[in-house]
Formats: sequence, structure tokens, C-alpha cells
Amino acid sequence: MIKFGSIVLGVSLLGLVIVKGIFGQTPIITPSPAPQLVGQVEQELVTYGGDSIYVPQEPSDYISKVTFFDNQHWAIVKVTSNKPLVQSGWLVFEKKNDVFQSVLGPGTSFSQDDTLVLPVEVNAALTELGVLYNE
Repeated sequence: MIKFGSIVLGVSLLGLVIVKGIFGQTPIITPSPAPQLVGQVEQELVTYGGDSIYVPQEPSDYISKVTFFDNQHWAIVKVTSNKPLVQSGWLVFEKKNDVFQSVLGPGTSFSQDDTLVLPVEVNAALTELGVLYNE
């Protein structure tokens, strides 16, 4: 907290918003909502260059839209970059042992052969989205 006279500024740190009243009341800590599957998506979008690793952050680098299937056992994620000239990408996740794991992507399109192991409704959704091609 930074205090200037009777003005108190809040600080956002690690996804928490902390606000303290003017007269020193107990701080109110409110977690900022995180987009669904944000950690898993960011792990899949990591880029490596020389000695550096870059982990893109939502929403500053990209925006994601998650669609769940099969009682939230499967998810298709559309990732839209905030940078010009970068195409949208897709990822498919499956929940295994209560953790979502990437099974397809990231990519802008996928071979129909790659989707044969996916559930029918996930495969149909990818077909409807126009991201499948024949080899």
C-alpha cells in the first residue's frame, strides 16, 4: 500500500487485489478471476529462444475461449493473439486424474487422422469450426 495524505492506493500482486481503507482497517483481499485453463494453455504456448523462455500471458498477449464437452472431460480452446498478423490457434485438452492435459495442438489446423482418437462430439465440433483437413 502506498499512502499519500488520506489517499490509499491498492496494489495488485499475483492475481490478488488488496485494498486498505483510509483509516487503517483490515485489508480486503479479493482474488482476481483467472480464465479457464489459463495455466495449461500458457504451458502449451511457451516459446524458447537461445537462453530465454517466454511464457505468454492472458490477456496481455492473447485471449482464450474454452468450450467444454462430455461433462467437462474434454475442452477445445481457441487462442487469439493480441499481436497483429498472428493467426488464431486451437488446442484440445482431456481431463485425466482431475488435470487437463493437451492432446492436440497448438495449431491452426489439424489432420482428420489426428482426431480419430477424440470423442465424436469433439471431432464434430472441430469439423464445424473448419480446422480439420484431409491428407
